[in-house]
Amino acid sequence: MTVENMGPGEPRKICITAAKLATGAFDDSPDQDCKRTVTSSTASSMDVTETCARKADPGVTGTGQLHLQVVSPESVKGTLATKLSMTGRSMTMNGTLTAKFVSADCGNIK
Repeated sequence: MTVENMGPGEPRKICITAAKLATGAFDDSPDQDCKRTVTSSTASSMDVTETCARKADPGVTGTGQLHLQVVSPESVKGTLATKLSMTGRSMTMNGTLTAKFVSADCGNIK
């Protein structure tokens, strides 16, 4: 499934495969070392906990909680709460997202 993240700024497309959906690995970043745990999953919602460290600087870490809720067969909404830590300082970010089904074929979208 291909979804479009509709947040502030430019929308972006990501490809959600069955394997990514099963593990909660929706948006892998090559410069991050992340561990994801699906803490709850039903036919209509999913909760994922993620802990990441930057590969080039393991002192930069982040933890996040993602909650996704199915709105309809073609749309999902969610919330994200993230805490970043870097060189003794921390920052908390909260956000919301909406996503919609675009195509059954991801094409060249990773």
